[in-house]
Amino acid sequence: MPKSPVPSLWAKSAKTMRSFLALTDPNSIFASRVELAVKTFWRDLINEPYASVPGSKAFAQSANSVVYIITNDKVGVGLIINKDGLILTDSAVIKEATSIAAVFRPKSVADLGKNLAISADVVKINPGVALAALQLRHPPRGIQPVMFGNLEKIAQGDQVFSIGLATPKSFVYTNATVIETQANIAWSPEYAKKVKRTPLNVKPIAVKADSLLGIYGGPLLNKYGAVIGMKTFYDSESSQTYATPISAINTFLNTLPPVAASQITHIDEWAENTLTNWRKSNILKQFDTDNDGVIDRIGIDSDQNNYVDAWIVDSNQNGIPDFIARDIDKNGRYEKHAFDAEGDGSYETHYFDHNNDGIEDVIGTDLDEDGSVDVFAIIRRHGLGSTNIKSHAPPPSIYQDKYSIR
Repeated sequence: MPKSPVPSLWAKSAKTMRSFLALTDPNSIFASRVELAVKTFWRDLINEPYASVPGSKAFAQSANSVVYIITNDKVGVGLIINKDGLILTDSAVIKEATSIAAVFRPKSVADLGKNLAISADVVKINPGVALAALQLRHPPRGIQPVMFGNLEKIAQGDQVFSIGLATPKSFVYTNATVIETQANIAWSPEYAKKVKRTPLNVKPIAVKADSLLGIYGGPLLNKYGAVIGMKTFYDSESSQTYATPISAINTFLNTLPPVAASQITHIDEWAENTLTNWRKSNILKQFDTDNDGVIDRIGIDSDQNNYVDAWIVDSNQNGIPDFIARDIDKNGRYEKHAFDAEGDGSYETHYFDHNNDGIEDVIGTDLDEDGSVDVFAIIRRHGLGSTNIKSHAPPPSIYQDKYSIR
């Protein structure tokens, strides 16, 4: 009897499969937000919305230091703090997030096919000042940190400038008038609920504008484009927007802890234990799809509901997986699949079909071969020009009657 290929196929796929099935793995909503964020910046690049508005010089100075933050749950704005990839954003943006990325502004049309979305990890959160620090896993070269300004030189009635997301599809570049540089807020449970904000333990800047400024991480700028605050909430009753002042931002950044080392179990130990346990509990299932006596697909029913939600496929039966795929939403279509181009167990290229139409929308790359996607790019189409990314054809569906387990 030939030796079972299951242990070999599993060993070559375990590292990426662990990430595929983790809560932290980017889901379809996250992938769709990658595409949305890049397209939003694309419109900015083409339309140049701040070229002829008040504060155009301030916006030109700071625009490339602003990033679009996406998570599996929310979107917001962030600021590049240093060239090592430290990002500052609003704590509300990443609250309860399992996947986080910062999307960078393209500098030209040629940038649209590049990896503009970079995965990030949380360094510190402090809801009391409405701030969170993120660390990019692989900072791109040539990023431009923001400049910090001096709030003491700003007075009541002065004009300041704001970059924000008015909606997830559009950035707004607006001027505003300073009402107070240290506003006294009478925090109560009712008021916190009304403005959807954890009570702050600092006195925020209060500004007023003729239009919505956008909140959740967008900067307030002085006339030179230097940051004097980060917007955090809007009070519809007073029509004022409030921002964490630069003094609190500096204090927060000066007390950041060192980035913690990963506590994930070593992959070899995890793979061995998981294979044994999943076989015993019938989570891992094996298929001989052409009835030749050789296992050519491994199915994983991670939530034990008699529906395979992840696959390891070895169509040519050479003991090396051709691809792995995920169908978490259980509709018979892959929302994500990955290929191991070199056959060494490192699935470098991941494809996302976030709307389940059989066409890949977003491509991800695992740069450090740890099983998780580090950088993302959209596959250019839908009005963004033809793609220059070579793509695998989506693997054929294996949800035929003879392979189904339900």
